[in-house]
Amino acid sequence: MDVITIYLTTPNRELALRIAHELIEQQLIACANILGEITSVYHWDGAIHNDPEIGMFLKTRSHLLDAVTRQIQRRHPYKCPCIVAWNTIGGNEAYSDWVRQETLPETPPNAA
Repeated sequence: MDVITIYLTTPNRELALRIAHELIEQQLIACANILGEITSVYHWDGAIHNDPEIGMFLKTRSHLLDAVTRQIQRRHPYKCPCIVAWNTIGGNEAYSDWVRQETLPETPPNAA
């Protein structure tokens, strides 16, 4: 159960693409699914808001969650961005193996 899915929202597609590319280049995630526009309804600063956002699913490994979260927070304009994760409990094991191959190992190969 080391493969996880992270869900986040961004204010626009450009930021979603930038985050996805950076995380993949750093091998922090294997894949990002960038969804179409969604509407988020939420309470913030004493008011109810209805805002367009872009939802994203990121596939990675659990030991990389903190690094992914930090990287997103560095780029994200929100004070409190939605970044949540859940364990992947089954499915296509070949896909999970691919996620493992495309992301950084828990212990670097040259570490002893």
